[in-house]
Amino acid sequence: MGKKGKICENCGSEFASEIGWLQHVRVGRCQKLEDMSESQLKARRATRAKAVMKRGEKFFEVEQVEARSCNGEAKACGSFLYLGSLSDKKGSSGPEIRRRIKKATGIFRRLWRVWAMKGLPLKLKGRLYSAFVHFVLLYNSEVWTITEAEMKALVGRNGYLMRILVGEVMRSADDKRLTESQLLEMLGLESIQSLIRKRKLQWVAHCARRGDKDLTWKRMVREVEDGKSKWGTRLKEDRKELGVKSIGGWCNKVKDRGWLASKLGASKKKEKRKKKADSRT
Repeated sequence: MGKKGKICENCGSEFASEIGWLQHVRVGRCQKLEDMSESQLKARRATRAKAVMKRGEKFFEVEQVEARSCNGEAKACGSFLYLGSLSDKKGSSGPEIRRRIKKATGIFRRLWRVWAMKGLPLKLKGRLYSAFVHFVLLYNSEVWTITEAEMKALVGRNGYLMRILVGEVMRSADDKRLTESQLLEMLGLESIQSLIRKRKLQWVAHCARRGDKDLTWKRMVREVEDGKSKWGTRLKEDRKELGVKSIGGWCNKVKDRGWLASKLGASKKKEKRKKKADSRT
């Protein structure tokens, strides 16, 4: 029994401790959802909310809705695919990031004949790698809420694939393993952090240009003003790095499409200078 409590395998009820689960099983309270009364379902939701609050997580009260299809009643699921992205009941980006890493690795392996071509320059291979592998790896990344461990997994897999692409034979002058900055410079690529940041800012700028009536832009503003959203907090930090302090100032700036492109281009040059300095040290 871990810190996360206990979940009944039969009915799916969640308990804050193993003692509550044992009482639930021994007394005979365990029932399937379709056999429960309204009062029993209400008590089950209260127990789940107590367990979630004890773990320090957020709990969202969702109204139970019966959905039917041509094959009968639709059953509740823990995760589902929507517009090519995997979503779960907690709203976490972790499952989708792990799925994207697997899919990008599969695409990379399918193109092994291209990577094995000796006549192709590394810069051209880098452009192909960006078009095929980065496109799959970072699909819909502008909406991700990325933890430190998940970012480490993305950067680590990207570095692993780039080393295969460049070849293990190629090493630095002092016969050490090539660093990530050296690999990115050889292939003419940007870092994963830079690509995700650029995608997010371009998407936010696009939504801002659509005006206050746009529902997506309204939601973005709410995420930033909320202060509790990790995605909104990170977007606020990115906006301040560009020298924009308010949402109104951002809307005025992004009306000029060339402004954001010039800012992102300047940050790209800054990153290249940083890579050169790191390779020298």
